[in-house]
Amino acid sequence: MHLITAKAYLHCLESGNTHIDFYDAIFQSELPEIMGDLDTLNINTFTIGGVQSGLLEIIQQMERGYGWRLDGVVDVYAPYSHPITGVYKTITAFKLVKASVQDQQRLETIAKAIFEARDTGLSWDSPLHNDSPTREKYPKMARAVVETQTT
Repeated sequence: MHLITAKAYLHCLESGNTHIDFYDAIFQSELPEIMGDLDTLNINTFTIGGVQSGLLEIIQQMERGYGWRLDGVVDVYAPYSHPITGVYKTITAFKLVKASVQDQQRLETIAKAIFEARDTGLSWDSPLHNDSPTREKYPKMARAVVETQTT
């Protein structure tokens, strides 16, 4: 198990966080091992409360390469407590959840429809008129979105 995963897991137990929180810096080269640890531990939700340069690229790699998706911003307990009171400070963290196969299929359907629409000359930049709903301007894009919401 990677040291960063172990520290995040232990901190979760000590602080009372609902999910493990990665506060230490995560580097691209560490992602395969850390993502493997999460799979091994059957963890489907975690947070990243640490602030580091390149964090958005790390999250993007988690989404594209490992099937995670950003699910918002939440409050978590920091990995350190007040030295006298022992109370953990609350910090803001990104929440990530394991994308289901259904989520991935929906995204693929939407992306495919957008590319098909683009290839036929439709553009998100085309002017919209108040008397013409978006679904009439972008039928393939709208159909893909509707189909994914009903499946």
